[in-house]
Amino acid sequence: MRSPDFLPEYLGPLDFHAIGSGESVMTQIDREADWIFAGDEGNPFVETMALRECVSNFIAETNIQTVGGLYPCIRLDSKGAQLIGDTVEIPLGGERIELNVDQTGRWIQRHLNSSTEVPLMLPWEIDFASYKESQTFDYLKEAKERFHGPKDRPPS
Repeated sequence: MRSPDFLPEYLGPLDFHAIGSGESVMTQIDREADWIFAGDEGNPFVETMALRECVSNFIAETNIQTVGGLYPCIRLDSKGAQLIGDTVEIPLGGERIELNVDQTGRWIQRHLNSSTEVPLMLPWEIDFASYKESQTFDYLKEAKERFHGPKDRPPS
């Protein structure tokens, strides 16, 4: 899909696509495609973990502004579409952040420690021309900074 119409487009076998402002990550995904698709072939959890890490690193390195949180992944195969959620703990036993699909089929970001949740809007639900409010889900970024320290902190 591509903005502004978000009409479905054909993807071939082992093909991939990113939508939105992070679309420039496609070059990085292409560089790491062997690791993403063949690291543990056929294991959707490992594939999406590798894809999310690739996207996350690219966004951090290129300073792309995001709304935060984890990245929704949809795996398409001969069985259909599989929406793959994720839960992370930073550090182990610490803050828990989840991206999952609720009973209505909507993606939900949750900060499990505080019971805060934000439903994700689908791209075609956003009126980009009139959208002014900026909402972010920074729990993941903040947890990483508390664990690792701010990324722009001078070396000691």
